[in-house]
Amino acid sequence: MGVFPVITKVSALEEFRVFVFDPGLANFRPSEEQFEALQELLAAGAGFLYAAVEQNKIIGYVAFQQPESSSYYQGKKVIELGAVEVAPAYRKQGIAEQLFLAIKEDPELEYFIAIATEYFWHWDVKNTKLNIWEYRKLLEKLFALGGFYPVNTDDPDILAHPANLLMVKYGKKVAPEDIAAFDQLRLKNCWMI
Repeated sequence: MGVFPVITKVSALEEFRVFVFDPGLANFRPSEEQFEALQELLAAGAGFLYAAVEQNKIIGYVAFQQPESSSYYQGKKVIELGAVEVAPAYRKQGIAEQLFLAIKEDPELEYFIAIATEYFWHWDVKNTKLNIWEYRKLLEKLFALGGFYPVNTDDPDILAHPANLLMVKYGKKVAPEDIAAFDQLRLKNCWMI
């Protein structure tokens, strides 16, 4: 039987401060530091997150942020999925799936091109006991629940290993010219034949 946490969108620091952070949320850095990083993101008004909450404890989250300064991600219409994590004690209970279904249903995201840069060296293959190809397949299936799919890019970091990928969710209310501009930037070094 799976856990049925409340999935909530958190856009302001005041909303976030009512929660505690599960200590198992330490894939990217120690949990206290990750909790602080998410507070800084919200305080700066630079992003938002979807949190899976059990009572007042965050047991999983997906964080979105303004893209870093990488030139092909610049644009007011682009938002980056910066982190997704579920505490180890709550994995394999459908929580990540619930988070991505909430993303798919969020009408605000329809105004953005949401991107996710997935690098195999960030993946928790050790604890899942999956190899990188199995983990990539798992990510593709999970992200598809939120409306994301893999796209080609000439980003050198993505091209650094064949398991890396760029995932995109084009919002339905994004203007075609904004999509075309983004697509041109993600493939800016490709030769046209």
